[in-house]
Amino acid sequence: ADGTVTAGGVTLEPGEYELKLQSKEGETSAALKGNDAVVVLDVVVTPELEAEGWARDLVRKVQQARKEADFAVTDRIVLAVEVGSDCRPAIEAHEGYIREQVLADELVYGPPADGMFVVQTTLGEGDLQLGLRRS
Repeated sequence: ADGTVTAGGVTLEPGEYELKLQSKEGETSAALKGNDAVVVLDVVVTPELEAEGWARDLVRKVQQARKEADFAVTDRIVLAVEVGSDCRPAIEAHEGYIREQVLADELVYGPPADGMFVVQTTLGEGDLQLGLRRS
């Protein structure tokens, strides 16, 4: 509380010690300016977090495609998604969230149908093809 450091019953003077913050593996930490608190972040990316990140990234890409296709903000859409097998489970796990965010009445897995606005991009480390049309 008074800022002194005691080791083995001996009070150490400034310059006799060095205060270092060492994070555990998978964490990042930093002391606040006043050294009265420490912020610790868990930086381990679990498969669940990665899947959620891919779903959020897909939403962002679909929203950008909607804008490029000049759809109204309120337009309901049919969304076709052709994606590699590594990302598909993430999309399937978060399909409800994705559909809600992009106003998709239907999400189809596979290549876009004729007449859809098509976007070629990536998701994760793989290719992604999106197709959109108004419902």
